[in-house]
Amino acid sequence: MSWYYADEGVRRGPVSPQEFQELIQSGRVRDHMLVWTAGMPEWKPLAQVADAVRLPPPLPGLSAEPGGPAFAPAMAAVRFGGFWQRVLARMIDGFILWFVGQVLGGAVVAMAIPGP
Repeated sequence: MSWYYADEGVRRGPVSPQEFQELIQSGRVRDHMLVWTAGMPEWKPLAQVADAVRLPPPLPGLSAEPGGPAFAPAMAAVRFGGFWQRVLARMIDGFILWFVGQVLGGAVVAMAIPGP
């Protein structure tokens, strides 16, 4: 039994039931998106056919919609920082470590060398 889903107005599929569950768990297919499989008279939102996909119900108080109340971070797609964000983060980390090293190094030198 293959599944189809609509992603921004574009029909995707067919995908196997296992692939479909992986798409749902990774957050690529969400509750508001339209889905269809053989035997369904029309396309329906995933939330209405979740039993057919055999997924557990959502946790109480969590919304599957991004930006909705108490959005579950585990359902969000991971977005890593780009090249320049990582370069800037590396420079900031380097400065912090350099500064701490200077302070600690100065304290060690001051304790090791007796004053006049």
